[in-house]
Amino acid sequence: KLSEAYRQLKETQDQLIHAEKLSLIGQLSSGIAHEVKNQLNMIAFAELIRDEHPNDANIQKYTAFILKAGNNIYNLVDEMRRYAKKEQPSYDMKPTSVVDVLEQLLHFIRFDRLLRKRRLLKEFGENVPMILLNEEKFGQVMINLVRNAAQATPDDDSGEIVVRVTAQPEAAQIDVQDNGCGIPAALLEKIWEPFFSTKGEEGTGLGLDICKRIVEEHHGSLTCRSQVNVGSTFTILLPL
Repeated sequence: KLSEAYRQLKETQDQLIHAEKLSLIGQLSSGIAHEVKNQLNMIAFAELIRDEHPNDANIQKYTAFILKAGNNIYNLVDEMRRYAKKEQPSYDMKPTSVVDVLEQLLHFIRFDRLLRKRRLLKEFGENVPMILLNEEKFGQVMINLVRNAAQATPDDDSGEIVVRVTAQPEAAQIDVQDNGCGIPAALLEKIWEPFFSTKGEEGTGLGLDICKRIVEEHHGSLTCRSQVNVGSTFTILLPL
């Protein structure tokens, strides 16, 4: 009886600590979102530069990247705020070519300093049907998975990340595969838990939990298989 009472007490304590952490993150995220929005107003100068040089292809391309990055930053902070407050998200989704979205996204993410020394490969199958997507939220998931893969791989040309798209009978499958350090089997289920991180002080332990929630709001699934010293593969299945 004492052991059962202790177990229940420990569970209650863990739940209270978890709720307190979420409450704190919600408060911080709301404040950060406000400050981030103020700072991102400066990115509007990129629009002025873009409009002043309509015939310069490079300026058009790079200002588009800057504006997209600013939008991604704000959406990320706002997603954390909604997550912490347990708000039910409502994503606008439309029929989209996942291959086209990934082509643009991988071109954009190559500018990330983490990806500069890694080989980022793409394997896109043919005849992948359209799926219902919120492009911004899907992009947030993919950036998180690719950056995680980069952090798990060697910081040199031997680090390899493959983004693969294949058509399944009732779903589009997106794999992010790396040849990194891998995840021990004992920790494989824990990676989805809030506040659990294998990155030490560099990680918040919220990224994968938020990614999983976004994918499930798309009526899909996010899973992982991994082997220590071989690498990891994160797999997204999204219904056609």
